[in-house]
Amino acid sequence: MEEALGRLPALSAAHPILIPADWIEGNAQFLEGVVSRLTLEVNGDPPKHVPALQLSEVKSREEKLAKILRARCGKEIESPKADWKKLIIEAIEANGQKINLENSRHSRALAEQAEALAAICSRRLSVLTGGAGTGKTSVVGGLVRCPALQGEGLLLLAPTGKARVRLQGATKAKP
Repeated sequence: MEEALGRLPALSAAHPILIPADWIEGNAQFLEGVVSRLTLEVNGDPPKHVPALQLSEVKSREEKLAKILRARCGKEIESPKADWKKLIIEAIEANGQKINLENSRHSRALAEQAEALAAICSRRLSVLTGGAGTGKTSVVGGLVRCPALQGEGLLLLAPTGKARVRLQGATKAKP
């Protein structure tokens, strides 16, 4: 028994179940209210549209969450009065890097990052995205250094383990 349980995690549970489209059509009445039909866009050139099924209960939860998140994104709040440039510089220096304000590229990047921070703090829910080297870590470092936000608390999420580790390093947070 122990041997079987030990091998269980190694088993792949991701076996696709192929259901022909005519089966879905033929059982539409039976599936009504339990399974919702939708079309997914699959990346490609050109993008493809693929029919898919989703449990109606999951779809309902997803729609409710989307409504809540849209409302939070849309609600404007007063951004804390903070010297965002100073907080970003502190974050950069805390990571052992230097910023040269005489360098126009550094100065422009700092201004853009401070503007991003002000925008992030003007909503109850914000998403910070950008390619490698665009200053996301510096912006987050400035964000967590804001005294007004420290008292309220922040929830920071990362899409991958690697991004989470980077986020922890930038914020000096413990797992």
